[in-house]
Order: sequence, then structure tokens, then C-alpha cells
Amino acid sequence: MMLATLAEAAFVLDRADWLDAARRNGEFLVSRLRSADGSWHRSWQQDGSPQARHHALAQDLAHLMDGFTRLGEATGERRWIDEATSVAEHLIAGYWDDVNGGFFTNHSDGERLVVRQKDIMDNATPSANSTAALALLRLASLTGRSDLQERAFAVLKLLGGIVSSAPTAFGNLLCATHLAHVGTTEVVVCGDRPDLVDSLRGHWLPTTVIAWGEPYDSPIWHERRDGLAYVCREWSCLAPSADPGALIASLRKALGG
Repeated sequence: MMLATLAEAAFVLDRADWLDAARRNGEFLVSRLRSADGSWHRSWQQDGSPQARHHALAQDLAHLMDGFTRLGEATGERRWIDEATSVAEHLIAGYWDDVNGGFFTNHSDGERLVVRQKDIMDNATPSANSTAALALLRLASLTGRSDLQERAFAVLKLLGGIVSSAPTAFGNLLCATHLAHVGTTEVVVCGDRPDLVDSLRGHWLPTTVIAWGEPYDSPIWHERRDGLAYVCREWSCLAPSADPGALIASLRKALGG
């Protein structure tokens, strides 16, 4: 949660020191809390052996996916989108309920419990399932992975019937539902155009994802020209923008403003 917050705040406020802290946090998580086999731990202690302990829960991986995705958007570094995708695949492989949908709290290879529970209510912190749904929707828009989007929709379908009974207990899930309902707007800035990237800072864009810097395998990057910015919906784009004013105008049009 700290990683996602730092990355988002660093981008919006153009704080290089905060972005550096977010990047160092991401490096720490990858180097210290992930095992050689790709599994994740949820606690780390300076002293003692092993330093990383306890298998990650679904909530941990959902927040990792969200944090790495937002770090990728903030830095323009492909590496973090790749890390977010890896975490998403690990979360789905080990925690997904193939019968009813949604994510179980513990890994399928974890401790045998009488019942495998699911974390579904947004209390002091967002639930595993709402965080995963929101992060999967954003990551799917950046990567073009429809399978990730389908998992997010399945979570919303699973919990949709109970949200109306206690909406204040599902605040984050309602954010995910809103994003799924209105759809994600994608912005991609190609080539070395820091002025176009800077024009996006300072705007509240909860239903927008941003790609810039290092390209990665995704329809968001296909057949794009360097030096231009594209505003897209499901990777179908408006006319490209060559200057900041035109980019913001296109973004407002896509968002219906």
C-alpha cells in the first residue's frame, strides 16, 4: 500500500525524491521477499534466519500487483509492469477459486484449514478481492491481457449480490465496479516527450492508466509513432497529440468532460 501511494503521489506532484523511495521499496520487495521459486513471503526481519518468513496471503499479492503497476506508470520502466504481471499470474495460480470465482485468502499449497476463507469486506484496509479486482482491471488495460480482465469481472460478479446490503463495507469494491462500468482510458506517450508526460501530472485520473518510457508487449504500444501521445479506449485511439494542450483536450473528450 505504501508503494502504490508513494508512486502515485510522486508522479502527480513530480517529486523525484518520493519516486526514488518508491523505486527502492520495489527493489526491496523483489529482492528480499520473493523466493527463488517465485513464491512470496509476507514479513521480513533485519535479524534472524531466514529473514523473510510466512507465506504471502492473497491480500499481500493484490497490493504488490497494484504497487508494481503504479510504479511502472510513475517511472516509465517496463520492469515494473513485468513484475506486476508475474505477481498477477502467481495470485491466480495459487489463490483462485475455480468453482465460485474470487480469491481465497491462503495459497492452495498452504496450511490445510477446515475452510478456505475469502477476504471480501473493505474495513480499515481494502480487502484482497477488491484490491485484486481493481489492480487486475488496470493491469489488463496496460498489457492487453483479457484473461486478467475476466478474473476481475468474476470477482465483481461474485460479490455484486451482497454490495447493496452494506455498501459502506465495500468502498474499494465500488471503486473497482465503477472502473469496470465506465471502462479504462489509456494514455500512451511515445518517445522522449517529457512535456507530454508532465502535462498529465496534477490531474485526478482514477479511471486512466498511463504508459510512457520503455515499451512492452501490449496493444497499447502497437503501431505508435515516437513524439506523439495517444488517448485510447480499449486500445482504439483518438487522433494523436503532438502538444500538451491537445493531449489534455483529447483526454477530456475520452473521459466525457
